[in-house]
Amino acid sequence: MKQLPVVKESFRTVFDMCRWPVREKVLAAGIELGILDAISAPASAENVARSIGTHPGNTGLLLDALAALDLVVKRNGLYRNAPVSQAFLIETSPTFLGAIFTYLLTSAAFTSEELMRWVREGSGSSTKAHTASDEMTKAEVTSYISFQRAGRAQKVASVVSALLELPSFYKMLDLGCGPGINGIAIVSGHPTMRGVSFDRPRTVNVARRSIREYGMEDRMTAIGGDHTCDPIGEDYDLILACDTLCYSEDEIDHVMSKIHAALSPQGVLLSIHHGLTHERTKPAGMVLGMLISGLKGEDMEVLDQGFIADAMIRAGFRSVRSRTLDSDWGELDADIARK
Repeated sequence: MKQLPVVKESFRTVFDMCRWPVREKVLAAGIELGILDAISAPASAENVARSIGTHPGNTGLLLDALAALDLVVKRNGLYRNAPVSQAFLIETSPTFLGAIFTYLLTSAAFTSEELMRWVREGSGSSTKAHTASDEMTKAEVTSYISFQRAGRAQKVASVVSALLELPSFYKMLDLGCGPGINGIAIVSGHPTMRGVSFDRPRTVNVARRSIREYGMEDRMTAIGGDHTCDPIGEDYDLILACDTLCYSEDEIDHVMSKIHAALSPQGVLLSIHHGLTHERTKPAGMVLGMLISGLKGEDMEVLDQGFIADAMIRAGFRSVRSRTLDSDWGELDADIARK
């Protein structure tokens, strides 16, 4: 008599993957249709549909799906945003990230046929996603303001606040500052520190606007330039390089020596960045996020864990310590070097 197979493994992980595309599309629809903006206060599906001009029955189905994903709370037939949606997915929130999430969902959209074609045929080209001469577009920098403001800057500032040398810091450099919110968070939390935001000329103009917006003109300045070849200043007690040094892979020793020279005698370099482990197969979120760009021939310039720490040692830092930061945007490497 034929026996049933002995099943020792679970296919739950694979089965859940089959339902991921539905979740992504439900999230995108909730943002783009304005449904989440309509339920800051409890509302029925009919009232939501009336306010945004959609079909009442299908609006209710989408709201139920959002509730299933814990983005919406449903009680007594009325819908209201869950705290995470109220914080990050409605346009009136100061930490609104809906535009970024929509971009990520759109940029990652592809068909199975496209994926298989890229694997079979290759891309026919090879480019770097960023170069030292690039300027971030206005839209990129503006979106990155929200990204830094919605928790990234606060996380970076908390790492700095734990440094034993913090009370003695007087001057810091935010190297590759983007919109400058990280540096503002650090300087504003210290009673005497002064800060310099440094990035490429057009990009640093956004940092200047951020400095004015947060009333930090008396304590912060901004400098435009290319950190690989232009002067970056000197006598810094702290240099922050957040998602910066990964774009200097080919000249990391030159850049690291330049940073070492720019620090005061007891200065500290803090580099925060993504790092790949397990032969570049982990963290899973980063590997999957790089996949489509990689298949299209783009080098996303994500380094192996330890690459930057090794460069710190070669540059002559007396102490290098590394730790993993758990964050909403995945695992990050924090490398701390003391001169």
